[in-house]
Amino acid sequence: MKLNSLLFTSLAMLSLATVGQTEKQPIKEDTWHNPINYKQEIIESIKKSPFLKTSPSFLLQRSATDVKAVARPTFPDFEFVNGINMAWDKFSSDIGYEVTPTYTTEYHPNWAHFSNVFESVANSGGNVVRWWFHTDGATSPVFDKNDEFVVENPDFFLTDLKTLLDLAVEKKIKVQICLWSFDMLKGGPGRWRVNSARNKKILTSDAHLQAYLDNSLVPLVKAIGNHPGLYAWELFNEPEGMTTEYASHWPDFTDKVSITDIQKTVNKMASAIRNAQPGVKITNGALGFISGVDNLIFGYHNNYTDARLAEKGGKSDGYLDFYNIHYYDWAKESGSPFHNTFASTNLDKPTIIAEYYPQDTFGVTVDQLGPELINKGWHGTLVWSWTDKGWDAMKKAVKSTTEALDEITLNISDFSSLESKISIYPNPVVEAVNITSISKKISEITICDIAGNHIFNKKLNGAIETTIDLTRFLAGTYIISLKSANVSKVLKKKFVKI
Repeated sequence: MKLNSLLFTSLAMLSLATVGQTEKQPIKEDTWHNPINYKQEIIESIKKSPFLKTSPSFLLQRSATDVKAVARPTFPDFEFVNGINMAWDKFSSDIGYEVTPTYTTEYHPNWAHFSNVFESVANSGGNVVRWWFHTDGATSPVFDKNDEFVVENPDFFLTDLKTLLDLAVEKKIKVQICLWSFDMLKGGPGRWRVNSARNKKILTSDAHLQAYLDNSLVPLVKAIGNHPGLYAWELFNEPEGMTTEYASHWPDFTDKVSITDIQKTVNKMASAIRNAQPGVKITNGALGFISGVDNLIFGYHNNYTDARLAEKGGKSDGYLDFYNIHYYDWAKESGSPFHNTFASTNLDKPTIIAEYYPQDTFGVTVDQLGPELINKGWHGTLVWSWTDKGWDAMKKAVKSTTEALDEITLNISDFSSLESKISIYPNPVVEAVNITSISKKISEITICDIAGNHIFNKKLNGAIETTIDLTRFLAGTYIISLKSANVSKVLKKKFVKI
């Protein structure tokens, strides 16, 4: 049944609008609805997990040939992501529609709050905000009168989404829209309007998934198109939390599925989005290295490679454009992106560390978290979270990352301060760095690591160009110093070895 736009009130309302309202009772806002420490409950559960002590049987049964090293790729066109998780203002109801026998309610974003979040991040040099939409299905998408199949969106869903992205453009920010969270299978008492049995069918029934794709997701994707305020469509937040393989011990779930159900659904959703709007980015939020990286020694398994998704869902175009991996201290140093390089994981796509607390982490101070991700060759950072930790805690992490990025020119081509034309490429570099001087001769090259230790020195006697073999260099950030035969100054710039 089409929900007519005439039913809905003006979008100018800042927070909440209601229509067709009779005998409306105040909505109970419990502590879970906008939790202060949303992630902490899960973190404590995982720390007690037997999964961390022994690999589950479904991983141990895989042969070593299932994990193959890949050539270390470079992604020169992938701009480093520096931002935060919002992740919501009103949990699961920033944009939503509630229908009961006695009243009907629309939920609209608090535009003043969204404006403040976007502006704060942009003013600190950030470029992406991660925001959750359906979350647990409490107020979106809309289901039929039998609470069974997803039906067409209210018109204001699209209006609000476009307005949100327009606001992002105005504030010079992009938004990563996370559609669902593992919370969709947390029903029962205290879980406001969450029907986990109904939501589970989207993950396990082709007919129910198709109704969601046809009536809700694809129309939104087509209408949003390649909006300049959209960074990416993210399919799920930590969907492994809904599975018996990874999270049988997680509390408060009223339903569970298998990791195969998740892979199949990710594959089909990605395919539907890609066909509806070619060119938009698609990603998925993995729980950690444990579910997003291949490493048989630690029992890690990347569930989201192109081949594994296609195998489960049958769609060759149902792949991700980049990975999102989360990190909390339950994963310790072995599962930490602050202590392990991107290259060491053999991941085949750009990878953003899309959740982590803004706090000192196993010897890495909060102001060095972002810079360390840069140094280790990762492709972005999204700190958790405005709702959970507040802006003051995250601001230091965002600003320190901005300052580190300001010191690194990822596409170095012109150093006019030396009154010369010198190119250093590629950057990041895998095997060798090329240095070319158009108008000035280079007399000496020195390379130091980030701590200032001299790693390499070579006198060139006025060369115009040279190539430096870096295959024996460890992954990380280095400082290259160039002396020109004709200019007394020394050029110093950073480059990244991956």
